[in-house]
Amino acid sequence: MKDRIGFSSSRTLGSWLIRKLTKSSASHTFLIYFDKDFQQDMVLEATTLWGVRIIALVEFQRTHNIVETIPLTHSVDLGIRRAGRELGSPYDYTGAIGMLWVLLGRWLGAKWRNPLQSAHALFCSELMAKILRWSAYPRFPLQPSNATPQKLLAFFHEERDHPGQQTTETTQP
Repeated sequence: MKDRIGFSSSRTLGSWLIRKLTKSSASHTFLIYFDKDFQQDMVLEATTLWGVRIIALVEFQRTHNIVETIPLTHSVDLGIRRAGRELGSPYDYTGAIGMLWVLLGRWLGAKWRNPLQSAHALFCSELMAKILRWSAYPRFPLQPSNATPQKLLAFFHEERDHPGQQTTETTQP
């Protein structure tokens, strides 16, 4: 099966807050790929509890409400291999808090950088944006530092609805 980017939510306060602030149906994003060694679909993600990890899709589905999965139209093999170096990296709690600053700037019509982003920790949408960039995913416009699940979802909906068109990074949160 093709690699897919996935979007999920949960019934936690953090999930609700992310969905509310980003006007999204999803608070989490992850990559589903077929692992040849395990001979099954696996999920590559950055989580608040475990940091960057790989988990079997069947196990992931037991604890996550999957909102949508979207088949990728281009290979992300290079990004997956590069992401292997990130396994075990912690979740970027301070960077996630810094995203509140970025979102506030967006609401005020300004483009502010995340002042709290860590160079050694990741949050889920940042990891997915890095994988797409490492893979030279065509027309992918987002900088990892200000990617959100909603922005990723919007990019893939645009790609699906208007294949081959140039996409620019949106200024919406």
